[in-house]
Amino acid sequence: PEGTPVLTHAHNQYISFMLQAGVPGLLAGCAFLCAPAIAHLCGSDQRVSVESICAVAILVVGFILQGLTDSLFTDGRILWFYGFASVLLISWFRADPGDTGRSG
Repeated sequence: PEGTPVLTHAHNQYISFMLQAGVPGLLAGCAFLCAPAIAHLCGSDQRVSVESICAVAILVVGFILQGLTDSLFTDGRILWFYGFASVLLISWFRADPGDTGRSG
């Protein structure tokens, strides 16, 4: 009907996951959000440092909390940022502690 507002997203990432793809979408979305923490904690042969746990936790918890008030992943740039930041943090903290990243 005329005058009815059109809503483009739910302003809550988890409700948005549910509305768009049902329970499997909600589970997949939550798995995507938690994947960096799981990969960091379970995928390392070495002892995990407190700094690395804090860095990954800030990224993951920040996105989880932000998801309560807005649907961030409706923007593809945010998906790329989250993926890139996750890979960057995990690879940074898995690097050899004696390697400074400088050549020469």
